[in-house]
Amino acid sequence: MTEKIDLTKRVIVPKGVCIYSSTNDQGKITGTNPEFLTYSGYEYDELNGQDHNIIRHEDMPQSLFYILWTELQKSREHVPTEVIVFVKNKTKFGGYYWVLATVSVTKYKPNGQPALYMSNRVGVYDVSDINWLENEYKQIKLCESRKLSAREISQHKCLTMATELIQGEKYAEIIKKYR
Repeated sequence: MTEKIDLTKRVIVPKGVCIYSSTNDQGKITGTNPEFLTYSGYEYDELNGQDHNIIRHEDMPQSLFYILWTELQKSREHVPTEVIVFVKNKTKFGGYYWVLATVSVTKYKPNGQPALYMSNRVGVYDVSDINWLENEYKQIKLCESRKLSAREISQHKCLTMATELIQGEKYAEIIKKYR
């Protein structure tokens, strides 16, 4: 990529760009592709071994990550699970970018539990989709405005809101656009 990207504001990841990362079962980054580094603003040495949530934007609802990790924990070698979710990531310099993330388990422990996760992402480039997602996620965050533990989230109406959102027609319609 020859063009310099301003990572201090909203960045639109162009159509056709694939961003990849892998994490271990502790959530530590174990690998990335050059595009991940380009859009996050980090060098590989700054990310390797760090918590993946280093790029988690504060606008992201906890409930969505609760759903993602709960579903991925069900994955088994003979019955793999793939979770697809829209994510707003933050850059090292305070900006952000939206992606459609497809997260799956790529390696299992001898006991059958997930050991390594892979996330392939494509950029969300349509501003109307971004605006819709930001509004929907804002509603869930508003619901989550109290500090909730993982157990509280699992029993809270915010989780219902998040589940209904990602299972809804509009969400599915937007996913089709980017896959």
